[in-house]
Formats: sequence, C-alpha cells, structure tokens
Amino acid sequence: MATREQIKSAVSDDEWQEFRKSLKGLSTYKKLDALQSYFDNFNVGHKKHKFGYRVNTDSCDVCIRVDNYLKALMRGGQLVPFLDLGYFVHTSGYAGRKWRDATSYETIDGLRRKVSVVRK
Repeated sequence: MATREQIKSAVSDDEWQEFRKSLKGLSTYKKLDALQSYFDNFNVGHKKHKFGYRVNTDSCDVCIRVDNYLKALMRGGQLVPFLDLGYFVHTSGYAGRKWRDATSYETIDGLRRKVSVVRK
C-alpha cells in the first residue's frame, strides 16, 4: 500500500492532473474506460501486474494514480466498495475485458448475488 507521501508525489504530476480534470462530468462507465486506457498505455512496464489480485503499487506512479482514483470513485459511491486496481487488472486479464463490465458479489436480501461494480 502506497504511503501518503507516495500518493501525493504521484498525483501531483501535471499530465495526470490534466487527464483527471478531463474525466469530470463523464459517466462512471466512461471514466473506467479512460482509466483503463491510461493504465494500458503503460502496460509494457505493468505486465507483472496481470498476475493476481494484489497489485503492489508502492513504486509505480501510474498504479498509485489509478488506484487512488478508483478508491475516490468508491468513496463517492460510484463503485462497489473494497475494489482496487488489482481487482480490475485481475478480472480483465488478457481477455480484453473492459473494467466497466466487471462484476462483484454482494449479499442482497440475504442472498449472495453477482452485481455490476458500477453503482451509478
């Protein structure tokens, strides 16, 4: 898990701030598509992240930025809680699955059901 200082350093990048501002006003689906594209543009250095749920973001500014943004969407109620970058990378794998189509499981009315990770 990245420290507060690492997050502050990673997100202060001018290009990231311009990208982040470009997401304002977009639907959650479009935000996830843009985040996935942003992450995938750096995929050469991220291939190791394709293996497993836990992505070590401690030394990777791109991962810190995307993970931090995803967590902000969760705090804002736009995504199912407790997801992180590792979940999206693992569930999309090499199959070309879009993050916006990811599903999770929740207990609804006492039953465990598959639900979309996007809340709104």
